[in-house]
Amino acid sequence: MNQFPAARRPVFEQVPQTLRRSVHCEVISGAGFGSRWHFHPELQFTLIERGTGYRLVGDNLRRFSAGDVVFLGPDLPHIWQADPSQSAGEPLSAVIVQFPAELLTGWSKESADFLPLRKLLKRAGRGLELTGELRTIAHDLLAAAPKASMLRRIVIVLDVLDRMTTSNESRTLCSPNFAPALDAMDEERVQAVCDYLQRHLAEPIYLAEAARVAHLSEGAFSRFFHSRTGRTFAQFVSELRIGRACELLANTDQPITDIAWDCGFSNLSLFNRQFRRQQGMTPRDYRKSLALRDGA
Repeated sequence: MNQFPAARRPVFEQVPQTLRRSVHCEVISGAGFGSRWHFHPELQFTLIERGTGYRLVGDNLRRFSAGDVVFLGPDLPHIWQADPSQSAGEPLSAVIVQFPAELLTGWSKESADFLPLRKLLKRAGRGLELTGELRTIAHDLLAAAPKASMLRRIVIVLDVLDRMTTSNESRTLCSPNFAPALDAMDEERVQAVCDYLQRHLAEPIYLAEAARVAHLSEGAFSRFFHSRTGRTFAQFVSELRIGRACELLANTDQPITDIAWDCGFSNLSLFNRQFRRQQGMTPRDYRKSLALRDGA
């Protein structure tokens, strides 16, 4: 996967003009998403049918797996990145559903009947992760959109949004004070840092090298990175590594010591300490909890 952008601003993505008044669907299949840290004025559903990795929505960094469904408001920077193992194993499968805000706001702007929808769209400005039964229903509906007629696509989008307005099964992703810095000129720097993290996540990673890759001084890189992600570069790298460790603990029988090493930790005590800080338990207890859950 192309690892997460950290150093610069997201690039603007232009949805084809012919599709901007309709519901546009894209099916992703293969080793990765092939996208960069970007934003666009269209609203978007992203659903994962198969595969694992990370998603960065604004300043929210989380892992994804099959069944994941996220709803994004307009101009919210985001990127989904598959685990490197995707290229060697079962290919990633995902569906992107995009539609312009005008599809909704043209007839819902004034009427009090659409107040729940307007509140939902406001929340979507910080990104929403669907949970529980709502996630399952929305996933099944949206998965059918790519093969549906345009009219049926619109009905599907409205159906999912209607269910979201009457459900509490969604979580806000970005922090309340997140204010995206939107700039279409930083694509090359972002991709350079993505590639650097991707190649070296299992190795020692140095801020000086990341700053060099981004063509910034260390001080400028640190300030910019923290202002965009709400965390230091070291914290960000640690979150990526612990997230990858969680995936290996859940899906492999690798010894914990080997997992720590494969995720870039130089010693087991450091791995245990950072894992406990982020997950609230040791790696061993995390693996046991998964086994108990799966056996329930």
